[in-house]
Amino acid sequence: MHRNVTIEENEFVLKGTRAVYLKSTADVTIRNNRVKMTDATAPGMERLTRQSNSTRVAFEGNVVSPESAV
Repeated sequence: MHRNVTIEENEFVLKGTRAVYLKSTADVTIRNNRVKMTDATAPGMERLTRQSNSTRVAFEGNVVSPESAV
């Protein structure tokens, strides 16, 4: 299991529906990332993250928007 992981200050440009896939992790912080969506939808970062066997995941200060708006 991976512990004490921070994903911070990144820029993702997505055509799909996932920015981050967490597998067997604990104590993860995902903060201050920018996600540009190539389609018109802009769901929250929580919806762009897939988790499998992961616990204590925190989301802080992430911005998700259509690509044209960023």
